[in-house]
Amino acid sequence: MIGGFILKARQGTGFMDPLYKVRAPEVVDAGFEIGAYDFATGDNVADNVAAFLDTVKPDARTSLWLDFEDNTKSEMSMAQALEFLDRVDQKVGRCCGIYGGNRIKTL
Repeated sequence: MIGGFILKARQGTGFMDPLYKVRAPEVVDAGFEIGAYDFATGDNVADNVAAFLDTVKPDARTSLWLDFEDNTKSEMSMAQALEFLDRVDQKVGRCCGIYGGNRIKTL
């Protein structure tokens, strides 16, 4: 059984997934839970979080995620990942989740 979907919203400050704003309402209208993620980059964290939240415009039911994976073009450091999580928490008043492959082991 599918309970919800986590959609890519951004990849740092430079890329907004254009399909996010199309797919997110479709997911909610179909009765599923919605989540959004930002694919980690080495961009300025404050700017990254601002862009992510502006794109997602989360309500109380929207789960928020950081996709902390290898990114050879713009690698996010562990310190930046922790700052990202903290800034999202401070802005929305709840935790941002983190997931990823081999990089998650470094936290």
